[in-house]
Amino acid sequence: MLFTLYLAFGIWGVPAILVSQIESKGSELLGREVLVERASFNPFSLEAKLYGIEIGPKAGESGNLLEVGKLSANPQLSSVFGTITIKSAQVSDADLWVEVDSSGRFSFQDILDRQAAPADAAAPEETEMPAVIVKELLLANLNFHYKDSSLGTPYEETLTVDSFSGRDLGTVERSGISELDTGEAPLHWDFDGTLSTASGAKLAVAGGAESLSPWRFRIDTELLGFPLESVQPYVDESVVAQLAGRFGFKLRETVELAETGPEIKVTGEVGLEAFSVSDAEQSFARWESLRVSGIALDVGSRQLSIAEVAWVAPVFEGILLEDGSPRLPAMKSLASAEASPAEQPSAQAEPLDFAARIDSVALSRGQVFIEDRSLAAPFETDLRDIELTLSSLRAEQREGAYDASGALALAMGVLDGQLEMEAALKSLEGLAEFKLALKQAQLQHLQPYVAEHAHAVLEEGFLDLNLAGSVEALGKARLTGSLGLQRLKVSEASSQKDIATLSSLAVDGIVFDGESVEIESVTLVEPIVAAWQDDLGINLSRIAKIEEEVEKQTGALQESTGLSFALQRLELKSAGVGFVDTTLVSTHNSRVSDFDLVVEGVSTAPDRLADFKFSGVVDGSARIAGKGAVAIADPGKHLDFDMSFRGYDLTSTSPYWATYLGRKLAKGQFEIISSYEVRDNQLKGTNDFKIDQLTLGEKVESERAINLPLGFAIKLMQDPSGMIDYQGLPVSGDLADPQVKPWGLVGKAFRNLILNAVASPLKFLAKLAGGREDLDSIGFAVAEVSLDQDDLDKVETLRKFMVERPGLRLEASFLPNPAETKYLQEQYTSHLIINPEFQVISGLDLLKPVDPQALENAVRNRYATLVGAAAPAGETPPAEEIASKDPEPAKQEAEERKGLVKRLAGLVGLGKKETVAAAPAAASQNAEAKPQSEEKGEEAAAQAEVEAPSFDEMLAAVLESMSPVGVNENWADDLAEARIRNFKTALLAGETVEGSRVFTSELDEAEAKGQLGSIQIRLVE
Repeated sequence: MLFTLYLAFGIWGVPAILVSQIESKGSELLGREVLVERASFNPFSLEAKLYGIEIGPKAGESGNLLEVGKLSANPQLSSVFGTITIKSAQVSDADLWVEVDSSGRFSFQDILDRQAAPADAAAPEETEMPAVIVKELLLANLNFHYKDSSLGTPYEETLTVDSFSGRDLGTVERSGISELDTGEAPLHWDFDGTLSTASGAKLAVAGGAESLSPWRFRIDTELLGFPLESVQPYVDESVVAQLAGRFGFKLRETVELAETGPEIKVTGEVGLEAFSVSDAEQSFARWESLRVSGIALDVGSRQLSIAEVAWVAPVFEGILLEDGSPRLPAMKSLASAEASPAEQPSAQAEPLDFAARIDSVALSRGQVFIEDRSLAAPFETDLRDIELTLSSLRAEQREGAYDASGALALAMGVLDGQLEMEAALKSLEGLAEFKLALKQAQLQHLQPYVAEHAHAVLEEGFLDLNLAGSVEALGKARLTGSLGLQRLKVSEASSQKDIATLSSLAVDGIVFDGESVEIESVTLVEPIVAAWQDDLGINLSRIAKIEEEVEKQTGALQESTGLSFALQRLELKSAGVGFVDTTLVSTHNSRVSDFDLVVEGVSTAPDRLADFKFSGVVDGSARIAGKGAVAIADPGKHLDFDMSFRGYDLTSTSPYWATYLGRKLAKGQFEIISSYEVRDNQLKGTNDFKIDQLTLGEKVESERAINLPLGFAIKLMQDPSGMIDYQGLPVSGDLADPQVKPWGLVGKAFRNLILNAVASPLKFLAKLAGGREDLDSIGFAVAEVSLDQDDLDKVETLRKFMVERPGLRLEASFLPNPAETKYLQEQYTSHLIINPEFQVISGLDLLKPVDPQALENAVRNRYATLVGAAAPAGETPPAEEIASKDPEPAKQEAEERKGLVKRLAGLVGLGKKETVAAAPAAASQNAEAKPQSEEKGEEAAAQAEVEAPSFDEMLAAVLESMSPVGVNENWADDLAEARIRNFKTALLAGETVEGSRVFTSELDEAEAKGQLGSIQIRLVE
């Protein structure tokens, strides 16, 4: 009977209890519905099986978290009395779905949150690990489905455990295994399995426990063909680039759980085949294979050794964009919050000891393709046949001291030349050395860079470079060498004419010690530059930009690195410059030859001045020479420059005169002596120049000729002997202003001198004489026609200039003042109010003052007359007659009368607030005794008396009754003629100036500028 009950309970009772308990306890524990399709129990073998296990979705969602087709376990009865023994355990046909949502939370985060222990919960006590052994564990067809929806493009992958088997898994040691002869440590339990991914990778694992006390595991893993393309969604999150390649490794990991912490060791090899990273436009890097073999890593002691790194056929592509920046994979913006206080970086940790060794790195058949799109004509080149060997690489840190060593050998083709380099580092505190030699690099390959800055072709040029360097201790470097350039030839792009040639450039005695660069000498032999200007412009216009950019970059480099620079001697020998201008009516040729320059003591030290001197010949006869000193570190701080240029025949510049001034130059010789200094970016200089016998030749037809009064300018500037001698032409400016250029300031000073003389001869002459500069006008107040003493002083100065330059004439014009017309109207109106019979013969008649009292009396009388002649009752009032007219003219007339009323009222001294005084208060003391009708009459009379019109109102009524008052435009002309007549009378007094040289003229619209109501005075040829 008991046996029957046992069977019945085992067959039916146990499965029901298992299903019930798993579903109820599981649902309660996980917070999700847990279902078991069915269960079975063998009461004889004690094997339990569960089928159709499901962990449901989170509330409000769909899709199970876990589904298990079959789970079985076969515990042994002996487990009740000792070691927990499971004969077999098996899981098959299982699927686990894990997803990261758009916020970054796992799909099972609710279960983790539910299982999290309370913050105040006590930590569980450590207990001894029970004896457990699983004789056989079998896993088959277990699928881990992972989806990351937090990415822009969701990532999905499935990892499948195709098969997995474990033997004797648990905490019980195998007996007798030490006697096994397997060539490696025996295992107390072991496992093996194969896994695969939906993307095509294969992973094999095997291993087991070498020791159970302490725990020590050995795991062998081999990954084959993992496609980098499968992780593209993660790449897409941060960068726009496509990954390709197959990653694999074969590693053995040994992990020992020692009391001091886990000890991990890894050995094996890693490889990356057919790798590439690219985007739609560029392949950034690719190679056939990269294999790292002989890896030995001890994580605990931080020791790494690699026997060999073999890199076969690496190819790199570099592109410089239009703005000069390197083209890199486009990075995407990543939102990042500020770290919380707990995430803030802690104090700097003590450096950890480590040791790393790589016996050999071999790069073969390497290439680097370079494209520079920042140029107008893109530059493309390649570094080919790269063979790089690194050997005996060592790096270690012990007790905070870091050291490294190694050797390098490099060879590659560059610009059709050959670059070879050898380097060796014995230790960071020892000696490092290198040698570099570049032989016969052909510079014509750099033509795109030349074309970017000059309309020129770099036809030929060979560069040799020899450098040797050493580092005696960390940070103490020394570099020596030389540079040579031979047979440089540059031609103009369009015409293919030679633009520059150089026999040789030698840079000798280069020494760099980490803090300074010193060069013994730089010598240029026969540098010849040919410049010309044609319809395309000046052929060297872009070369100047190169010089400016080089100067800018050199200064930026010195400032950013703190390097000092010193050049003992810079020398140009037999240099020359030829210039041809074919844009003129006739060709201009000029040449500087036999130009020698020596600069000594070039240095970036702030207190060092470089001395320079130069000499040369211009156009075969004129001599130019100069000397000076400059602070190379900051030319704006200190510069002294003295130059002389003598004996220059100006007739060689005749093509310019003919083209731009319409006259050839018949004769003239020029010389100038200049002296300049710059202190703290403030340029000050003087120029003493002479032009002897400057004589214009015949007229020339030129469309570009400017119509300038050249004869007038020469007569204005020449002394009686024909010499233009100007001493001390000043030049000044703030060189800190990037828009200011030194030679531009000099040219501007000369240009302004000539243009100002022609444009304002009176001011020019006054400046030469040291007198006043306001001689070009004499101003008059409204209604004033006489000259005051200041005006007479101006006339006296003008008379002196006219006497000293008999070839000049004077023209006088009057610039009217519109305010004077209003004044004449007011005067005329006032006189008419006083005397309706008033007549004007000349505008001068209106200068007669108006008697304010007479005007006031006339207004009051005329207003009284108007009131007495008011329209009879029943007729249309005048106001209605005005309202019935066209509103626009009436409005304009009203505004004009309003303004006139204000001005005339102001003249009289009366306005709107004037009223007739009220009757004395005493007059109303007997009002109560008077009849009511009499009281009303008196009140009306008093009200009428208080509301009497103001003077403004009376004046307005008078003006409205008058015919419109017009102003004859000749009246203002009368005043202008009187003023000019008075001016001419004063100028011609004493008869030292002929009246035939003084003219009255009218101003055209372009000349009508200056002070209103003034005489405008001009000197003309």
